[in-house]
Amino acid sequence: MARDEDEGENGRVSYSIQLGNSAGRFDLNPNTGSLSILKALDREDQEVFNLTIIAEDHGMPQLS
Repeated sequence: MARDEDEGENGRVSYSIQLGNSAGRFDLNPNTGSLSILKALDREDQEVFNLTIIAEDHGMPQLS
């Protein structure tokens, strides 16, 4: 979980999956960063899943 010490909207952090979810197996709550599995994961089909998750603040300028 990311933290931003700014107050108000500038202190809000949003999360998104940038890479690794082309099959739509995962969902990321943009407000909390909580990651959920939407489809069954089969180790015999794919052993490792690499996701790139981005946390962005809402300050101006935006400092990721």
